[in-house]
Amino acid sequence: MALENWIDELVKISEITWNGKRVRGYRLYQTAEFPGAISATNIPCALVFLRQVTCEYGTGPCFDIWKGSIEYHLTPNLNRDQLPGLMRAFRLIRDAFAAHRTLGGKVAYLQLETADGPSIAGPAVLQYGAEEPHFGLVANWWAKVITGSEISPILGS
Repeated sequence: MALENWIDELVKISEITWNGKRVRGYRLYQTAEFPGAISATNIPCALVFLRQVTCEYGTGPCFDIWKGSIEYHLTPNLNRDQLPGLMRAFRLIRDAFAAHRTLGGKVAYLQLETADGPSIAGPAVLQYGAEEPHFGLVANWWAKVITGSEISPILGS
């Protein structure tokens, strides 16, 4: 399945409820709403980034392994009194991924990273645009996507 068929589903699961607020995720394909910058009025929000894809194709099953991250911009600044609340987001992110392992059947498997670094890193100092640096978390993920039916005509099979 092509990236544009599942990436916005990943954005949807990033929209956890943290400290009584919905974390806003920005769609990439359904509607091009990815922001050029964020401000205190956009926080809390989640930004999904793609890092790489590894493609496996040939005579057998064809699939892609996508890797990326989600930046959770959670606090408006670097006041350390916000850190206890930030710690609650680790569980919320983990639980969201555990509950949506196939993105409703759109991917073969979705999981937080386990091999190439931390699953969730933080508290991290984030700054996406010109806004004030602030605290957040970074969730590293990978998805296995079966592409066999899309790539077979290209390979001539």
